[in-house]
Amino acid sequence: MRVYYLPPKTIERNVADPGEGPDLLAHRSFLRVTIKKALQVLSARRASTLIWAFGLEGSYSYSCEEIGRIQKVSREYARAVFACSLRLLSYPRFGLQCFVDED
Repeated sequence: MRVYYLPPKTIERNVADPGEGPDLLAHRSFLRVTIKKALQVLSARRASTLIWAFGLEGSYSYSCEEIGRIQKVSREYARAVFACSLRLLSYPRFGLQCFVDED
């Protein structure tokens, strides 16, 4: 199993906006915990691809080309892994449907 480098967390992400209410903070906290649980079920490559693409562990979102370069695969393969990972997380067993707007 490969371990991929993740950028360090930034202090800006750990400081709450003073305008945010307790409901929004609780919702974000629950979302963060749910996403972490869902990512633990995925393989290391799929989880790290999603983490980098959405910038979950840092302030920077990587492109598929950059993710491919980090993982030493083609951009298209990184895109396919990204799409497959998103499709897997859309299954009801991961419990992320309650965070999706149906508008």
